[in-house]
Amino acid sequence: MSTTQSNEALWFEHADVAARTTQTFEENRFQDDQTLDALLKHVSDLHGKPIHVDAIDDDDWQTLTALWVDFPDEAQILYRSTDTRLYQMHCILHELAHIALRHPGCNVLGDDSSVASYRGTNGVVRGRLLEAGGLEDLENVDGDRRILEGEAEHLAHLLSRSLLRPRFREDEEVFG
Repeated sequence: MSTTQSNEALWFEHADVAARTTQTFEENRFQDDQTLDALLKHVSDLHGKPIHVDAIDDDDWQTLTALWVDFPDEAQILYRSTDTRLYQMHCILHELAHIALRHPGCNVLGDDSSVASYRGTNGVVRGRLLEAGGLEDLENVDGDRRILEGEAEHLAHLLSRSLLRPRFREDEEVFG
């Protein structure tokens, strides 16, 4: 596959991802959630169980930025306490997006020591890994996984834009 064909394939995939996640955003009326707490309650209701969000201090978390552990009676989202607040928020929204999109468990965590303490529990471990590399590495990633991650990223961006919008549009018009 030539670079041009590859880029075109990624473009069409991105357009599909954007359309699906925008539809999910609108159908679930996520634009009505004005705070993270309201969004968390909304996604908890969709998921059918409470979702707890906690910062974690763990030296093993070098490549893992956030983690969703889904237990039978609750879900837990853990995120690195050492990241900036803005990046923490993005990671939380990314995990909430996976939940809202009803994505399956993540099987790409391998033997990462940062999740070892969660293996063997009655929870399904799902995570968000930092990956180094360029377009060549992206092309080698499993297509389904790339699409799921793309969907979660796109929905996380829609959620963040919605949460960060001005509360009083008229006041913002002063700035142009």
